Amino acid sequence: ATDTTLATSESIKAYIDKLKPNIVQAVKTNTFEEVNPQNVWIDVPNLSVSLTPKFSDSKIFVQAMVSSSTNSGAYGVLFKLVRDTTDIALGEASGSRTRCSFTGGYPGGSAAASNGVDYLDSPSLTAGTPVVYKLQCTCETTIDIYINRSFTNTDANQMPRPVSTLTVTEIYQ
Repeated sequence: ATDTTLATSESIKAYIDKLKPNIVQAVKTNTFEEVNPQNVWIDVPNLSVSLTPKFSDSKIFVQAMVSSSTNSGAYGVLFKLVRDTTDIALGEASGSRTRCSFTGGYPGGSAAASNGVDYLDSPSLTAGTPVVYKLQCTCETTIDIYINRSFTNTDANQMPRPVSTLTVTEIYQ
């Protein structure tokens, strides 16, 4: 437009609509999973989101929190963030240690610890092309991982039923 052209109400509305927040969230509340990854990475069931970015130069703010427990005090749960098929937000490599985004542990028989990570991702995006974010987990040997419940899971008032979340927000640049 030239400096003599005035903005129309439609063009102003279209511009403002493009700037509305682009947020997607997966909240895992009513599924109480027991998984046994046996030393391989597996998807945390029902905890993935697809975001269709509005702009190609955006950053993506990922907030993940998982409530988990295991049936062994010797082994913790490892979690990692994944964008499409790319691992993101990993700790530094060091020897044979397993890189991950955050951990969960053995909180005892009647608890489910909540742990998570916030991460600002700077991917190569194509506006209008969906990108999928998800969480994966693993654990050493044959230890069971329990999501949103304690491992004993008896019907008693001290047994928790927490929530796990994955929230993805497009940050316009």
